[in-house]
Amino acid sequence: METHVRQATPADADLLESAFSPAPPRSWLLAAPAGTREWAAFEDGEVRAWCAAPSRTVWMDGREVRFTELTDVVAREGGGELAHGDAWRQAAAATLGAEEDLVQYAFPTECSWEAGERFDGFDIVRTQHVLVQPATAPAERPPEVEIVSAFDHTFRWLWERCAGAFGASVIRDDALLRWRFSRASGRDYRVLATRDGNGVPRGYAVYSPAPWWTPGGAVLVDWLVPPEEVEVGKLLLRALRAEAQADGRSSLATTLVEWSPWFESFQRSGYAVHPSPLFLVARSAARRFDHLWLRDHWWVTLADTTLV
Repeated sequence: METHVRQATPADADLLESAFSPAPPRSWLLAAPAGTREWAAFEDGEVRAWCAAPSRTVWMDGREVRFTELTDVVAREGGGELAHGDAWRQAAAATLGAEEDLVQYAFPTECSWEAGERFDGFDIVRTQHVLVQPATAPAERPPEVEIVSAFDHTFRWLWERCAGAFGASVIRDDALLRWRFSRASGRDYRVLATRDGNGVPRGYAVYSPAPWWTPGGAVLVDWLVPPEEVEVGKLLLRALRAEAQADGRSSLATTLVEWSPWFESFQRSGYAVHPSPLFLVARSAARRFDHLWLRDHWWVTLADTTLV
């Protein structure tokens, strides 16, 4: 059978929606504010594999650029490794360039990284450590912490307060946050935030009861708190533990970049560092911003992935 890979078009929508069971979160991925590209592999006119690449708008080096996440391939039973690999490689090859995808990245497992020639040209940015805390110590949500029901422009002001410490970071504005946390079908996110006297967020944390790391655990998906706001961080950590306890979860897990002051602060608050089978890999269209630069300057959390 001959495999044919091409970029999907609106005319393929019904075919793609009916090809897989369960269906992938296609409509959500395609709604990414910075745009999404998708590819499909066909054999004898039937869809065998599908891959999406949602982009993020990133502030880096004083300007807005595009980083694009290459998600894992959804393969139909019987699609075969050829269709699976070709769909991913075509997605990766299509748009890398300074004026398109300045950086492409993915989170393969150790096994898929070692076995996958599809990762030709990608370098390991980091082996991903996971911070884990038991959710057994008693905790109540502090009254200063609220659950956010909607996002507005003031959340970008919070990101701007933090962005000066980042070499590169996805812009956390209301459009991105609504797409990522309010419109993701089938995913349970709770955004915990504290505000100043004018109603502007001083920090936020995004919690999910999803058992991402351990079967009985919960996960911290995003964390955005200025490093100097130590007390805000403590309030949010208490609130996160209270949410996990209320949900009957045994632990909280997350990832943070090691160069952030919060990586050490979380450990002082009872989080232990664990190895994981995840890698963050990337390739850049600009030699200056290679994997080593990204390792030391790119603020990235689980919110910048589609893993959870």
